[in-house]
Formats: sequence, C-alpha cells, structure tokens
Amino acid sequence: MLTASARTVLLRLIRVRFGDYKQDSDEIKVNCPWCVKRGRPRPDTGQKLWINIKKNLYHCWRCNAGGQVSDLFPQLATEFHQTYVPENSQPIQKAPLEPLPTDLIPLDKLPSNHLIHEYLREERRSTVDELLPYAQFCGNYRRTKEDGYEHSYGPRIIFPIEQAGRYCGFQGRTIWRNTEPKYVGALGMEKKKLLWNYDRAIRGSRIILVEGVFDAIRIGAEGAAIFGKAISDEQVRLLQLGNFQQVIFWLDADAQVDCEQSARRLAKYFPSYMLRTNKFKDAGETPKDIIQEIISTSIERVY
Repeated sequence: MLTASARTVLLRLIRVRFGDYKQDSDEIKVNCPWCVKRGRPRPDTGQKLWINIKKNLYHCWRCNAGGQVSDLFPQLATEFHQTYVPENSQPIQKAPLEPLPTDLIPLDKLPSNHLIHEYLREERRSTVDELLPYAQFCGNYRRTKEDGYEHSYGPRIIFPIEQAGRYCGFQGRTIWRNTEPKYVGALGMEKKKLLWNYDRAIRGSRIILVEGVFDAIRIGAEGAAIFGKAISDEQVRLLQLGNFQQVIFWLDADAQVDCEQSARRLAKYFPSYMLRTNKFKDAGETPKDIIQEIISTSIERVY
C-alpha cells in the first residue's frame, strides 16, 4: 500500500498529467489521453480512464488502454511495494532482479590485441569507441543455477539496461563464434516491459524500432530495441506515453512479415512505417554514414 505522503505525491502527478479528476476512495477517474491517439476526433471528456491506487492498475473503459500505475509514474515504483492479490489466489513470486556482474571492465581499458576488437570489426562492423557509452566487458560471466552448480558463459559484452532512470537488468553478448546462447539476460528481467534506449528516444518525435541493442546503437538517439521480432502490449503502452509523429519498424531482413504485422498494429495509434532493404541484414550491419540515407529512402507507410 502507498504511504500517505506517496498518495499525496501521486495525486499531484495525476493532476499534472491528466488534469482534473474525480476520486472515490482508492479509485481515480480522469480523461483518457490515449483515446485521441486511437483515432478519436476529440479527447475523452467522460473520465473513462480509471486509476486504482490500491491495485496499482489503470484501465480506460472507452479505448481499453490499461496497465500498471507504477509504469505511468516510475518515480513512485518503489512505493508500490505490495502487489495486489485477488481473493482466493496466491501471489506470484517473481524472481529477484539479478544485479550487474561485479567484475566489469570499461571497454577502453582492454588491450589493443584483445579479442573484442576482432569481434567488433569482423562481426559488427563496429569499434570499441562506438559501444563505449553503452557497454562494459565481463571476462567470464558466471551464474549459479538451481542445481547448485556454477555455470560459465565465457567472455561477454554487457549492456546495462535502464528505463525511467532506474536499473532494469542487463543483456550479455558472447564474443566467441559458434557459442550458444549468444545472448544472456539478467534473471528476473522483464524484457516485454522494456525498450532499450527508451529514455533518450522518448524525447524525440520519431522512433525507430529494431530487434537488438547493436542495431539501436548504430541508429543513434532515435533507435530503440524491442529485444526480438514482435512488440509486446507493454511496449506499445510505453510508445503511447511519448509524442511520436513517426514510428518506424526496422527488423532483420528475414523478419519482413513480423515487421509489417507490428507496423500495422501501431498504425491505429501513430503514423507507422516499415523499412525494407535487401542491402544489409539489419541496422547493426549498415554502415553508420549511410544510416540516415537508408531510413529516408527505404521506408513505406503502413495503414
């Protein structure tokens, strides 16, 4: 349950974001801003968006937008420390979020003959300098599994993941060839609720959605990784919190069907586009100096 001071702060934030509201105990009723983005000619003035403070849930009875209140106001996420449990049910025990490995090394501290340079040059057409603001290196990432044994995943590039200014997990990519799994994510990390680089991308009017972190880094401030080929409901909600005038899907060349389906899914909320090109496998393999040219010449509107 929220403390009295946290409730006061939350009500103030609700008024700033949604305007005037009606309150009935733990339930707040406000006008829904997402109804406009779903093609409505005007905002909902019937206060159909209901926010339940006790349950940490919100839902619009007009356009069906919904989610957790703590996602709307991440600065209060730690205050929602008790998850609502319906009657006659047992709480779902989530795995604790795994912290970053403790033995991380800044990429620019690695020697010039280190294997990472060969990996980035030959596999990623990249350099340590390009990754320096976003990643660190772990010489031998280990994890103790349920069987009690410590498992080694070898040397990995570690990408810490932050969203709304707080740590949300990490992704580790092997630098060895023919090694599985290629990617290892932090235990307890909820990828479906994350967009890598979201905190930077949400400031702009255009966002370019790609599969992986390397792709997003190559694009720059507008790039955001969805960690796969399909966008989740939670990721759609994150996009709706922005003010994007253009949403572009740029998935791998072998995922054109997924790319079009995702673009069509968002077309009812935003001007939605997909990028088609056979020149390169994905954004991560596209030379940085022609990224903007590819984007401007290879996108098509999806309705």
